[in-house]
Amino acid sequence: ANACNAVLLQASSNGGYVTLATMTDPGAALSEQFCVARTYAMAEGERLMGQVAGYTPAEIAEQCGGFSAMLAGQVTALGAGDMASVTTAMRAVADGTGLAPADLAATSRVCLGVGYTQDDIRMALGSALMLVSLGEAPYAELMGHHLREGYGVPATPDRAMQWYDAALRALDDGAAPVFMPGQPERASLLRAATMQLKGTASEGLRPVPASQEGATLPVFSIGD
Repeated sequence: ANACNAVLLQASSNGGYVTLATMTDPGAALSEQFCVARTYAMAEGERLMGQVAGYTPAEIAEQCGGFSAMLAGQVTALGAGDMASVTTAMRAVADGTGLAPADLAATSRVCLGVGYTQDDIRMALGSALMLVSLGEAPYAELMGHHLREGYGVPATPDRAMQWYDAALRALDDGAAPVFMPGQPERASLLRAATMQLKGTASEGLRPVPASQEGATLPVFSIGD
């Protein structure tokens, strides 16, 4: 939260967000777009919370804490290895819950917003990882930002590019944008910035089991 406050203050003093035409510092452009995505995720999470029947916002936040604890091992693994291994391990966790993917995705979207609102980065990361493992690849952008900046995981800029690339490929293949869908230039800005910063992928992942002991999985049914 503090980092995004500083980024947005800098953007304001510069006369607005970096655009494709004005970009001179790709790192600054990506930092801005992370904060844009974070704000959008919080707003979307709040909107979805209003559609969850039978829970107060405080109860939802408490349930998301249990969700985060269940996924802690996979969040730790994110800082140690490649995207394919991380998403495969998270998909195994998803399959092990026995929940319908749509219900698990709805819960993840709610908890993503709660995580960023509470500045609970590991909750946000676990929720975003779950969404990617369920096939919603545009959320991989968030892991790219976290790995590049070192938010909640060790900073690994080279590994971050795997996640940025996955999100951009999904958008190229026709996936619906999950952040700021009304800004068609956003994907082009992300692509241009990451192309300038691209590095070499790191070594593979050593599997890390999910931390499920004592965790309770929430299921938030989102109304129409």
